[in-house]
Amino acid sequence: MAEVMDYPLEGAAEDLYDYAAQESRNPQGKEEQELWEKAREAILEWTRIPFDLPFRRRQNPLRRIQPAIESSRYLLQLEDDWDTEGSPAITEATWTRAVEWLNNHAVQIWRSHGIEIDPPDIGPGPDGSIDLHWDFPEYELLINFPTDPDAMADCYGDDRGAIRFKATFDPKTTNEGVLLWLKNAK
Repeated sequence: MAEVMDYPLEGAAEDLYDYAAQESRNPQGKEEQELWEKAREAILEWTRIPFDLPFRRRQNPLRRIQPAIESSRYLLQLEDDWDTEGSPAITEATWTRAVEWLNNHAVQIWRSHGIEIDPPDIGPGPDGSIDLHWDFPEYELLINFPTDPDAMADCYGDDRGAIRFKATFDPKTTNEGVLLWLKNAK
C-alpha cells in the first residue's frame, strides 16, 4: 500500500491536477477513460475533497491548523503533576482524538463551504484532557476532550454579541452545530 501523506495535493496529485487543468482535455476511448477514472479515484482518496472544486478550493484545508497541531505535541511530554496541582499526564490517545476531530471538522467545513477554519490554541485541560480554544475578537469557542474515549466533549461558544452557548456532544461524530459555529463565527 502507498504511503499516506499528512495532507496531499503535494507532488504527484498536484502534478496531475495541473496537467488536467493545462490540457483541458477529455479522455478518449474506453481504456483511457478507465485509466483516468482510476487516477481520479486515487486523487479523491488522497485528498478527500471533491475532484471538481474550483482551483482556489483545491488548496490544503489543514494548512492553517497544522502548525497549531504540530506545536501542541509538547503536551505529550508533560508528566504527571505537570501543573503542581496533581494533574495527570496527557495521553497520546486523548491528544489524537482531539487532533483527529479538529482535522475532520476542518476538512468537512472546507468541503461543504470552502472555508479554512482559524487555528485554535491546543492546550492542556483539567484532569488530563485537551482543550481546543479559539479566542478571537469576533468569537470564542472552547471544546474540551476528556481522557475517557466514551465521554462526551464539553463545548462553550460566544459570538461576542447575542449568542452564548454551552453544550456537550459526542466527539466520535460530526457535529453540525460546531461546524456552523466555526463557519459563521468569522
